[in-house]
Amino acid sequence: ANRARRAYNAAVNGEVGTTDTSEEAIVKLKEEWVQNEQHLSRAYSQAIKYVARTREMDAASRAEKILNEMVARTGAPSTQYPLEDDTAMNNNGVAVSTKLKRNVMEQMLHTKASDSLTLPDITENPFVPPTRRDFGNVLHSWASSKIRRKGLHAEALLLRMAELSWWYPDTFSDTFPDSKSF
Repeated sequence: ANRARRAYNAAVNGEVGTTDTSEEAIVKLKEEWVQNEQHLSRAYSQAIKYVARTREMDAASRAEKILNEMVARTGAPSTQYPLEDDTAMNNNGVAVSTKLKRNVMEQMLHTKASDSLTLPDITENPFVPPTRRDFGNVLHSWASSKIRRKGLHAEALLLRMAELSWWYPDTFSDTFPDSKSF
């Protein structure tokens, strides 16, 4: 997929060494790129599904790492509210997850998505974004995990789902948490 993207960009930009920069060749390269990105997206989804279902101790964190790579591949920025430490309380005695929820929800309620930060345009990216099912597989993996404080990770993932659907409602419309997500 990366090779197809580079070939397409080289043809569009007319870089030296590109064999054919005709309109027909550019269209063909873009179709090849889109097809490769769709195959890669399906491979990511399958990897998430199978890694999340293993009974290994770090299965949930590995599945979430794959999911984060998939989200990054779409061009969406990383979360503004990462789960930085695994302690249940911060210095003020406020639960980390409570602070995380409050920050995300306040931003969503009091600002427009376009006002919150300068977001990159991802509409031209042919990579298929993760679906609610991909997020659900990771959430299920966290639910069955034996790791301590797994609820914080699951809650942060739910907020990431809401954040993505808030920032990019056209691209990530399927990721807004529903009743099955909870």
